[in-house]
Amino acid sequence: MDSGAVDAVRRGLSHRRRHGLAMAAAWYADQVSAMKYSYVANRKGLRRLRQLFLWRLGLLCPFAMIIDVMWGDDPDGGPLYATDTIWKYVYCLRKTGWDIDTWHGLGYLCKASTV
Repeated sequence: MDSGAVDAVRRGLSHRRRHGLAMAAAWYADQVSAMKYSYVANRKGLRRLRQLFLWRLGLLCPFAMIIDVMWGDDPDGGPLYATDTIWKYVYCLRKTGWDIDTWHGLGYLCKASTV
């Protein structure tokens, strides 16, 4: 849309309507940026990851072990991008106070928990 069309649309709207649209756009942008890091983590997956980290506290948890613990009983083998899904679960645990280090390409090291 060229600037002339944008100006015509703006002139057709009242100040209050333009302000309302601007506020709605700002709210939507905030929601989208917040949704980037907020996910609905599966309680079962979080519980399994928590148990694994508590069981191996202070030891490295390789990705293969985490995938086996979280999706080993799944008939289709779990998600396609398992490491991204694990990252989401780890992020949720970090938000609740867990001290987890990332060893890129290897796995995660849980140093301390809030339990």
